[in-house]
Amino acid sequence: MSTVTEYPANAGCAAIEHDARHVHLIDDDLPTLRALTRMLRQLGYTVHPYASVTEYRRAPRDEVPAVSVVDMRLNGESGLAVQTLLRDESCVMPVIFISGESSTRETVLAMKAGAHEFLAKPVRAKTLTAAIDSGLARHAALRAQRDAHQLATQRLKSLSPREREVFHLLARGSNNAQIVAALDISLPTAKQYKSEVMRKLALDSLVALIEFNDSLGDGGAKA
Repeated sequence: MSTVTEYPANAGCAAIEHDARHVHLIDDDLPTLRALTRMLRQLGYTVHPYASVTEYRRAPRDEVPAVSVVDMRLNGESGLAVQTLLRDESCVMPVIFISGESSTRETVLAMKAGAHEFLAKPVRAKTLTAAIDSGLARHAALRAQRDAHQLATQRLKSLSPREREVFHLLARGSNNAQIVAALDISLPTAKQYKSEVMRKLALDSLVALIEFNDSLGDGGAKA
């Protein structure tokens, strides 16, 4: 089968510009692939076409908002392999499936694995672009959430062991007197630790600290 890959293998994230709406399009039917690529480009999307999961696997997938639009049946491969690949890469890019003959089992597996949309062929341009746009918005939101979580985790790691204990107590709602009693330290020392915790975490209130802790999920202070 003729290749349609536009990037050299392992080209890296720098190959993709960071100010466009990216669509990774996978379909082994070359006329369909070319037609969808042309249509989406005319509508302003940056389209990266692939004729197989193998081509897709070799291409860079950067961190700008993007979606993968995948035909479920791919010449001996299943579109579900794309979800597995992205999961293994810890990539939160939404996947939109399009198919004319998927089994109920495939549909269920795709949705359980977090497919953003499952569209039946022939798909209308308006339906497809609506799914793509909502997928792009979802990817942007998921990335922002992930980045915020990573930043919070990094800040938490900057605390000393004693400051981490103070953080845990503050996150549980402890006041200065309770911190003094729990850690057997003086009030001035407790206040100093509290000040350092707030400074290192870039927080300006106890409410913000509690929200910060909640954003960490299981990585935050335990009740």
